[in-house]
Amino acid sequence: MDYPDLEYLCDRTWPLLFKYVYYRVNDVDDTNDIVQETYLRAIKNFENVRDKKSFLPYLKNC
Repeated sequence: MDYPDLEYLCDRTWPLLFKYVYYRVNDVDDTNDIVQETYLRAIKNFENVRDKKSFLPYLKNC
């Protein structure tokens, strides 16, 4: 697993994913929980992500 790529992707996508989830659940605590769980699932399957440019859509489907 390439950790610099993963860290970069997480830093770039976290605010966008947070906004997306918050818009849907309208609760900060629930949003934090959902985003955290989403990243945990994504990290476990990071090697399966072929196109790093499509990481945010991938996260939205996790």
